[in-house]
Amino acid sequence: IVFNEKFDLILFIDEVHKLNNYGKRASGKKGSSGAMNAVKESLARGKAKLIVATTDYEYSANLAADTAIERRFSMINIKEPTDQETVLALRRHLEDWQEKIPHIPDVSDDILSEIATLTSALISEQPQPSKSIDILDTMMGNYLLNYEVYGKTLEINHNLIAQAFSQRGIDIDLKFDSRKIEKVLTRRVKGQPMAVRTIMNAIRRGKYTIRDYRKPIMTLLFPGTTGIGKTETVKALAEGCYGREDAVLTLNGGDYLTPEAVNDATRFIGDNVQTNKSQIILLDEIEKADKSMAKACMRLIDDGIVRDSNDVERSLSTCIIIATSNLGAEQIAKSAEVMNLDRIKNQNDISLHLEEQWQNQSMNIVNALTTGNKGENNGLPAELLQRFSVVPFFPLQKTTFATITNIKLNKFVEEERRLGYDVRLPAPMTSEEWAKYGRDFSDYNNVDIVSIMIAVDMINTDAKKIGARAVNEYIKNVVEAKVSLAIDYRKENNLDTSGYFTINTNGHSTVEDSTLNRPSVVVTYTDSNKKVWFVDEYHHEPSGEYVYRDVTGLSQ
Repeated sequence: IVFNEKFDLILFIDEVHKLNNYGKRASGKKGSSGAMNAVKESLARGKAKLIVATTDYEYSANLAADTAIERRFSMINIKEPTDQETVLALRRHLEDWQEKIPHIPDVSDDILSEIATLTSALISEQPQPSKSIDILDTMMGNYLLNYEVYGKTLEINHNLIAQAFSQRGIDIDLKFDSRKIEKVLTRRVKGQPMAVRTIMNAIRRGKYTIRDYRKPIMTLLFPGTTGIGKTETVKALAEGCYGREDAVLTLNGGDYLTPEAVNDATRFIGDNVQTNKSQIILLDEIEKADKSMAKACMRLIDDGIVRDSNDVERSLSTCIIIATSNLGAEQIAKSAEVMNLDRIKNQNDISLHLEEQWQNQSMNIVNALTTGNKGENNGLPAELLQRFSVVPFFPLQKTTFATITNIKLNKFVEEERRLGYDVRLPAPMTSEEWAKYGRDFSDYNNVDIVSIMIAVDMINTDAKKIGARAVNEYIKNVVEAKVSLAIDYRKENNLDTSGYFTINTNGHSTVEDSTLNRPSVVVTYTDSNKKVWFVDEYHHEPSGEYVYRDVTGLSQ
């Protein structure tokens, strides 16, 4: 480096770490690059007046190991400005705009202060005042666009700030439509009215009370046994809040069994939040993860920040964090008995009495979560639970299983129709109509007989173990299989399929038959001549084909 002695100059090199990329190093050695060595030599001769700048990260990665660099420079650590200092920087930046560009409006200190406060809370990957200046520049750009192109003068207010943040993919105002969310939850989540009420309380609280922008929108804990609607609720909440049910980043606790794996999990979250700032982060079966997961969760919730794989901080302020746990299932079942949930006529209705009962039982469930399973040492720390709103998921009742079965059967029927096959179910009946079959059936409403048979006769035992997943398994392994067999027989034998297929009982469901005959699903085909056909998969013709029976007029 050559300096002209006629002039008293100071050379400033920004991003000085990049000099390490230029010039050859000594063969086989790691040391400094040729360019960096030239800088050191000039400094050693005392001829250079030099100021260089770099970041903490780049200094540690590229320069700290070179002790000669440290000896030759006086280190000055520049701290990030406070929000108040950032407001002063914004004011100077705005004045610079106003000197150079006409029509730039004045902006109040309150607006500049709001920009600084929000950027500090919501943008963690960029320092002050750079990130605040970016937001101010975006606001002024939007203002000039409307003024010069459309002839409109915008008011410099909170809405303009919100628009600038939105252009960065950050919604500073919750745009959640609480009525829409409640409708989605009510439509998709069956038999869990207390869970729906607790979630909606959290949503309204987040929308209409002062919000801490440094924290996630909500933190919810879903305790309860498997197959009772927790996953479906997460999907429904994603649909209601973010417009699509797959706006969910799922981490399964059982996949993170070491502290190192938990660190990988937090980096995985950071990488995803970098590109999708608004989503649900689901920590499924959190009790199965390493104990360090609880501490990691507390940091996520308290700081609202996570580091990605490049060690860059990412904000979680527009995310919802949900954890699920199978702990406390026994206590939840006991609480359900104490609350007499099985006596509630409509399992989807909420009442003041139900809410009061839940308040009386809630601490028992929290205590069960902290205790964990006997002998497994897998309880959740009390300080972690304090950071969540506990959303109760109770065991589902038979009437709810019938409703869920009816929904899933109708979904399957619709899918088959899209494939070109007319598949039908028996007509649903009201509670008044079902009451005619006996008192035990008076609580069923708007469901068909097949759905009741599956809920009462077919999955009753499995439902206690795996909940509504038993419905999915039965429909897939039995109903779908029988419908597919009925279609396949006619297609393979070149028979017409322009009629319709009917899913029905074999006449031996508990509703129809008090004998011990085994109930089952039967699928028939009705042709254009109103003849009804049935594939008897348990008997064969001499050719090996299934027996195909004309069952027109038979009830069983």
